[in-house]
This record gives sequence, structure tokens and C-alpha cells, in this order.
Amino acid sequence: MLKDFRDFIGKGSAIDLAVGLIIGSAISTILKAFVDELIVPLTGLISKVDFSNMYFVLKGLVPDGTPLGEARKVAGAVVLGYGQFITVLINPGFPFWVSRTPTVYTNASLPCRI
Repeated sequence: MLKDFRDFIGKGSAIDLAVGLIIGSAISTILKAFVDELIVPLTGLISKVDFSNMYFVLKGLVPDGTPLGEARKVAGAVVLGYGQFITVLINPGFPFWVSRTPTVYTNASLPCRI
């Protein structure tokens, strides 16, 4: 059993997998920061929408314009914050769009060669 494990490690498959996971984790962190710190604020600037303070009041009375953090502290109020959910949806979508766009244009301009 130890010999099989040593052979598996020696083939490089496990090392390649570990390196891939480390690089993927680093890229994920970079892209999340890029979306959170650049894309979402720019989207908010262009559309005049503040994603961080988007919420529904399900129960209770919360004055209009109250930030989400303070709205959650209002006694008897039940608040559903959906702005962060929108941000989470943008996180994987934007990097996919950015990486997909050059691929679409490059593949469309290449002649078909067999």
C-alpha cells in the first residue's frame, strides 16, 4: 500500500493537483478582490446603486434610507439583505465573461485547418 502511494506521488499527478489547487485558490482570491473592490463599486457608480445596502423589510418598521447594518439592529425588524447575494452572483460571472470574451474573438477569426 505504501509502495502504491509512493508510485502515485512519483508520477506527479498529486503534485500537479496540489499546485493547481494552490494556484486556483490564489486566483480566486485575486478575482474576488477585483470584483468586490473595482467592479461592484464601478457598477454602483454607473447605475447609482449601492449593492451593500439593498434589503427587504419582512417584518417591523425600518426608516427609509437606513443602512443594512443599522436596519438589522432595529428591534422587532426582520430584514432580508439581498445586495450581498447580487455581489456573490457577480463574482464568478465577471471573471468568466472576461476570460470568455477573448476566446470567442480569437476562435472566430481563426481559419479552419485540418
